[in-house]
Order: sequence, then structure tokens, then C-alpha cells
Amino acid sequence: MAAERTLKALETLWHSCEYWDRLYDEWSELSFDLLDVDECQRLTEEMARRIALAQQVLGENDVASALRRKVETMLENIPCLRHLKSPSLRERHWRAIAEAVGVGADLRAGASKITLGLLEQSNALAAAAKRVAEVAAAAATEERLDGLMEELKTTWEGTPPPLKPTAWDDVSHLIDFPKFFCTVRRSLGTLRQLGAAAQYGIEMRQELLAWFSRIRSAAGAASTVRSAQVQWLLQEAPLSSLTTAESIPADTADLFTTTRSRLAALFSHMAANPTSVLKVFKEDSDLICAVQRDLAPALHQTRLALTPALCALRKSSPLLFFLSDDECLSLMFTAYKNIKAIEVYLGRIFPWFKSLLLEDGSEQSMSAKVGELHSQNACTIARLLLILGIPPYSRWGDVCRW
Repeated sequence: MAAERTLKALETLWHSCEYWDRLYDEWSELSFDLLDVDECQRLTEEMARRIALAQQVLGENDVASALRRKVETMLENIPCLRHLKSPSLRERHWRAIAEAVGVGADLRAGASKITLGLLEQSNALAAAAKRVAEVAAAAATEERLDGLMEELKTTWEGTPPPLKPTAWDDVSHLIDFPKFFCTVRRSLGTLRQLGAAAQYGIEMRQELLAWFSRIRSAAGAASTVRSAQVQWLLQEAPLSSLTTAESIPADTADLFTTTRSRLAALFSHMAANPTSVLKVFKEDSDLICAVQRDLAPALHQTRLALTPALCALRKSSPLLFFLSDDECLSLMFTAYKNIKAIEVYLGRIFPWFKSLLLEDGSEQSMSAKVGELHSQNACTIARLLLILGIPPYSRWGDVCRW
């Protein structure tokens, strides 16, 4: 029985030697870019198990020991081979690897021109494994950084500015500034990450500084447009309300109408003719120049003209003195087509109002509390609703009767 096991182990060892030599010759002649390292590792580990089983029966054996050393050498080289198969390796990385491995110009041609046999001939693959791993890691980092740089360029050179629909029928879009400035913060973070990379030379660092300057400049120009857009939106409700129209000079109303039409035309043009973010927010672009030169000053002028109108509104509704001019304007804007937004501001005027729930289209929710309102307070709410363009009699019957 022991002799039979010994003979079977010897047969396994014999076939394993033949199989390994044939298998390794195939690997050695195969172009390195076609070499499947995962398959190499699987077959090598399987061969190591066969040898271990055979040695359990045969004990120390010169043939088994020699085959085991070959297999162990291959297993030791697997991590290095895996690094050499990295798709991140470029010509400059192959030159560094060639110097470490010591196979000369043949390796500099890249994975398509080398074989495992060529690497083994150098007898330095295992010794150079650490350096190969360092080069492969650097190549992967550079590829990731190159991807970030490409993404940065695509964001600013190939992406139109973020636009969003408006609530007004005659304006197609407005600029979505929260999304835009989120992009700015993300891009500046990318630039800082790229700038911290030691792989880049002076030329690349200069390009990064140029990109930093361009993005900061675009952000500054966008801030100018955002300021004008905010002023326009805050003035839209009061300058379109019959309640405040009688307190506003006709020339101010005409100036606002002209200014908002020009802004609307600019945004509509951007929506119809999308261009890159960087091109739109250049300090010398037509959009920025028009906003800085004409539109922003005009909106500032109309904003100042609203002060007497808001003062007249407070005189008729004294409780509105609890809100500043900016809060009154913000109330009119945020509550436009969104009646629930009025709750925040009514809480400032009526502290108990926090317990009152406003629901669009519901009279019962307000009726439960409206009986406690003084008629002066009810008129204030009704007047606010009227300013917002919401006729009280259409939904708030209890308020209207006061």
C-alpha cells in the first residue's frame, strides 16, 4: 500500500514537472500585455498544492525541491507582475522600471513588446519589486490626478451654466447660483488637491495657478450677476402689486420693467444658446459688462424707490414695522405661489401664529384660529395676501369678512 502511494506521488511529481515547464514556456513567450496574471496565480497556487501533497508522501526529494523553488519564485513575482500590468503605466514609467529591472531599451517599449521570459532573464525582477510597486503606485496617482484635471476642464470649458425654470411666464430661466457656487468650491478643492501632488513640474503648476485665477475670476463675475438677479427677484412682487403700485413713481416702474426685461432676455438667450461656464462668466463678457454698467445700477435705483412704498404699507398695517425692508421684500418673493412660506414671517408679527397651520385651499385650518384674531390683525394678513397676489376672498373667506 505504501509502495503504491509512493509510485502515485512520483507519477504526480513527474507530470507536474512536465506541465509546469510547458506552462511556463507559454507564459514566457506570450506578449506581456496578453498575460493573464490572475490565471497565472491560480495555476501556480494549484501547482504548489500538488507539490506539497507529493512531498508529504516522498519526503525530501531533489526533483520536488527544485520544482517547488520554481513555483515559489513565480508566486513571489506575482505582485510585481500585477503592478507591471497596471493600465496607468506610461512611457516615462516604463523607462523608470527598465532602469530598476536592468533590461535596457527592450522594456522601454512597454508591455506590448516584452515577455515574462525577458523579465526573468534579467534575474532582477524580485529585487526590483519594491521599485516597480512604487512606480506603479505613482502612475495610478498620476492617472487619477489627470482624470481630475480633465474633469475640471470639461466642467468649465464644456458645460453650460446651470439654469433653472422660473415662476414667471415671460422668463424662461434663471441662473442656479447655489449649484454654480457648489461647482466653484468643488473645482477649487480639486485644484488644491492637484497642487499638492509632487509629481507635477513647474509648467503644470503654472497651468494650475492659471486655472485657479480663471475660476476665481469667474466666481467674482458670477457674484455680480447673482446680486442683480437677487435684487430683481426681491422687487418683482412689490413692483407688480396693485397694493404698492400707487406709491411708486411711474418712471421707477418703467425703469424696473425695462431692466427686468433685459435681464430676462439675457437669461433666455443663455438658455437658447448654451455655452461654457467659463465663457459666460468672464469679466470682459457682454453679460457681465451689461450687468455692471447698466442693469445693477438701475436695480439699485428702483430698490431705493421702494422704501417710500414700504413705508406707506407699514402706515396702513403697523404690525409690518416688525419686519425690515429686506424681510418684507423677501416675504413677497419667497411666498410667491407658495402660501406656506408666509408662516415664517407671520410668526414674527404674531408670536402665537406658530401654532397656526396654513394649508393651500383649506378654510377650516385657518377658521379654527381666526376667531381669536383682532380685526386689525386679520386685515394685516389679508393685505399681505393681496400683496402676494392671492385674493383673500378666493381662499381665506374668514379673513375677508373682517
